[in-house]
Amino acid sequence: MKNAKQLQEIRGERVSALDEMVKAAEGEAREFTADEIEASENIMSEIEDLDKKIERAEKVEAALKATAAPVSFSTGSGETQERAKIQKRFSITEGVKGAMANRLEGLAAEMDAEARKEAIECGVAVRGDFNIPSWLAYGERTAYGVDSGATNIHTGGPGVQVNQSDIAMSLQSKSVLANAGVTQLSGFAGDVDLPVMPGNAASLSGGNAADDTEADGVAVGTTAFTKKTLKPTRCAAAVDVSKNLMYSVNGNLDDLFGRDLGAAIAAQMDNHILNGIVSDLETATRIQAGSITQGDPATCLATDFADIARLEGKYLEGNPDNLRPVFFMTPAVMAHLKAQTADTGGFIPAAGNIAGGASTIMGHPAFHTTQLSNLTGKLSATFFGDDDATDTIAASPIVMCDASDIVMCTWAGVSVSVDPFTENLKGVVRIVADAYFDGKIRRNGSGAILAGLTADTAATVVAD
Repeated sequence: MKNAKQLQEIRGERVSALDEMVKAAEGEAREFTADEIEASENIMSEIEDLDKKIERAEKVEAALKATAAPVSFSTGSGETQERAKIQKRFSITEGVKGAMANRLEGLAAEMDAEARKEAIECGVAVRGDFNIPSWLAYGERTAYGVDSGATNIHTGGPGVQVNQSDIAMSLQSKSVLANAGVTQLSGFAGDVDLPVMPGNAASLSGGNAADDTEADGVAVGTTAFTKKTLKPTRCAAAVDVSKNLMYSVNGNLDDLFGRDLGAAIAAQMDNHILNGIVSDLETATRIQAGSITQGDPATCLATDFADIARLEGKYLEGNPDNLRPVFFMTPAVMAHLKAQTADTGGFIPAAGNIAGGASTIMGHPAFHTTQLSNLTGKLSATFFGDDDATDTIAASPIVMCDASDIVMCTWAGVSVSVDPFTENLKGVVRIVADAYFDGKIRRNGSGAILAGLTADTAATVVAD
């Protein structure tokens, strides 16, 4: 049974056919021929029948809509089930096609309205033609657990559980940080100030010492309370899709949009946050010096097991909570460490036995990512113990940190813009997705860095 919209499309085709017949006769300044009269009468009869069918279909749809249970997005007992149904029905492709036609309909229009409302509440100005709310784009998170009977529960990080959306736009499987189990926050408005607790001491109450009595006040400590601020940072990712593919009647491009746009956004997220963490740890001198050749401090040895062991020592000196210690490094450094052998002072990590494809080093998960930038500047004195501060060495950072103390925040959902003009001459439509996020390591003591080298490297001495 065709719905009202499908019947209206058929009616439009018949009206167009009749209009062409009329224009052809007018262009030749003549009346209809006998065949044209018969054909026009048949078309008008079809249009009358279609009008009746459309009216009947509209009444049926109105009756069904009136008796259907209303969709509710507010917190309540039926919210989880309703959202699970929406996750299965929702299509990014339909939203993109609707945006191209400047006419969002049905579920895509409802989700767009929900996303725009959420963006206003988060203090973010979305610029897309089609928007996806955060619970649908990223999944639902809570630091206090969820109903064990709910579907799609993922416990990737300690204390944080995810009710994962089925749509391919989700970033959970693509972000290295998310797989490492960082603390993820959402639903905030504007900047987020993370409290950094000092190590303040308090006087003992009672005990044998004469000055430790119950009447003693709490010592103010030597370290002030501080904060780290997360700011909504816009990331834009784009993918070009051929018009032939976009205009396919029944084509579904959700997987393509999810893999390309989702991977691009996740990569930018990891790049921004990880390199920011490296910068914070370097500024706070949370640095472990690497190997140097005895008697020749200008030559640095490739990273080995001893370097990693010393890095762990530096990490533990910061008194981290140590709930989830992990390593982050580039694929080249990871491959180098896997190639080390015990007789050369190296260590062979177990490969691929951690969720997300991570390896283990010294019993801790190790994640590799291309989003870690090389360390730059005068590195010898800082990272390798060389007193000559003019030596410059190219190196990749190895980060060891408490993943649970890395806080990643997202604002609103994903905003999608459809641009059919920029690459029009190439026959493609450009799809741009915006996401807003930021992240930092809350306490500098929860991390430490080492300059990783994959080969013996002689320092290059540059002029002062």
